[in-house]
Amino acid sequence: MAFTKTAGVEYGTPEVVLSTTAASGSNQTAIRTDGQLIAFDVSVPTSVVSSDSASAGSVALAARRDHTHGAPVILGAATEEQMVAESASTVSPTAATTKFAPGVAKAWAYVDTDGSNLGSYNVSGTARNSTGNFTVTLDDDIGSAAYSVVSNAAGGSGADEGSSIHSIAAGSFGINVIAGAASADRATCSVVFGTM
Repeated sequence: MAFTKTAGVEYGTPEVVLSTTAASGSNQTAIRTDGQLIAFDVSVPTSVVSSDSASAGSVALAARRDHTHGAPVILGAATEEQMVAESASTVSPTAATTKFAPGVAKAWAYVDTDGSNLGSYNVSGTARNSTGNFTVTLDDDIGSAAYSVVSNAAGGSGADEGSSIHSIAAGSFGINVIAGAASADRATCSVVFGTM
């Protein structure tokens, strides 16, 4: 500490330390009213990392009010076109655009024996047309009739029971259920894959 003496008063360079507790100190020197206290750190703040843990820190200096931390790049929302093309790595899918990815199911339906909808996604209606013949109508159409439907009959007990798909259109498809050689009412589960 540098000392100067004026009119019997001894002055020194301020050594007041910022702390979490108060202390009276022991130096017998005064601080001039136009002196300066070191309060701010000139170090660049660390960048924020998503896996960082909270920490109180240990440096006895304060950050300036307008200081900024570096932050990770936040990805923008992917568009429908980017999801279909699977071409952009600098965007993130959203709840609204995930369905446009080619490998994601575009619809599913669990249809009961009477044609009622027991559960579904992107389905606006289900119906029983006749024995073993059902129709599923989609809410958002597929881009064309060139898509795949995986379906099976549920609840039957015979090994010769199954379902087949017919009348595929962009907005609907039909299901036939066969038990042996005859049409039969069975609950069906169907999943749709294609391009919206």
